[in-house]
Amino acid sequence: MPKALTRDELQAQTRELIVSAAERVFLARGYHATTIAQIADEAGRTHGSIYGNFAGKEDLCLQVLRRHFQHVLEGLSTAVLTAAGETAKMSATQQQWEKLLEEPAWIRLAADFTIATRSDPALEKSNRDTIDGFTAGIRILILAQANTLGVQAVDHELLERAGAALLATGVGLAVGYALGATSHELTVASFLDSVELWFRRMDIQSQPFPDRVDDHQG
Repeated sequence: MPKALTRDELQAQTRELIVSAAERVFLARGYHATTIAQIADEAGRTHGSIYGNFAGKEDLCLQVLRRHFQHVLEGLSTAVLTAAGETAKMSATQQQWEKLLEEPAWIRLAADFTIATRSDPALEKSNRDTIDGFTAGIRILILAQANTLGVQAVDHELLERAGAALLATGVGLAVGYALGATSHELTVASFLDSVELWFRRMDIQSQPFPDRVDDHQG
């Protein structure tokens, strides 16, 4: 006889079913046009079941986006960290970036959700935690590439700035592409240029320059 699921296992199963249904509806209709009723119909669940597992539409969309882009980041991390050599790592970065651009519906959904909830104090911490998680992942990839380039020591402040800059650049370019403001070729080339520029800057920063004038000196 199959073992009966525990209450926690049943709840986890229900939550997964609802999130999967919400993903389909959000991607098909967009954030603003999606309703809890539509998600409930898609999942084959009642409104009470939805609200018994999630705070509402905003919470559901956050879970959908977090799950998807965590998967994207994991794919990028695996591809870059397992690639051998600078050229291979840059090639892996390009392939993963182009893969992300092939799904503009996800980019538009993330942009719509972020704009719609930017002033919601209840979601502020969750949004911040999500962004911090992605930034931390990007910093790990930067360190991996820096090690490949033979950079012996990366300045912590420079690493923080590189992570923030690449995340912002990637988001901006992706949204621009999803909205039709830039071409695929320009979007890919611009992001790779930014990656290479930051790597080069860290490489230069790590080299000794005895005659360099400190920026903070008069």
